[in-house]
Amino acid sequence: AAALYTVGPADQRQTAAQLLDHLIATQPLEPIDAQVVTHGDPCQPNLLLATAADGLELAGLVDLGRLAVTDRYRDLAIAHRSIDMNLGPDAAAELLEAYRLADVDRDRLAWWTLVDDLW
Repeated sequence: AAALYTVGPADQRQTAAQLLDHLIATQPLEPIDAQVVTHGDPCQPNLLLATAADGLELAGLVDLGRLAVTDRYRDLAIAHRSIDMNLGPDAAAELLEAYRLADVDRDRLAWWTLVDDLW
């Protein structure tokens, strides 16, 4: 499967204005009642993990500068990319499976990943 987390060669040939126009034109709509509180940058360095009886557990979060109420895919995309880069695609697939979405919207994951790449 193609990586969701890189600005590809086609994107690199576009100007910042063209990429912004693309993001605006393709922005996914999330119903207001489906929005959640997001961390904004849930990559591995911002997650504090602790040893638990059955492995690791989340003990805390740091760097809350991007905290917002928005689309749940904002955090899911960044966490997915971070896990894929640091632990591999199998671990990233486990994250998506554990999240228990009926169907993962890969276009939405890619959109939020591009937003983060341009941040």
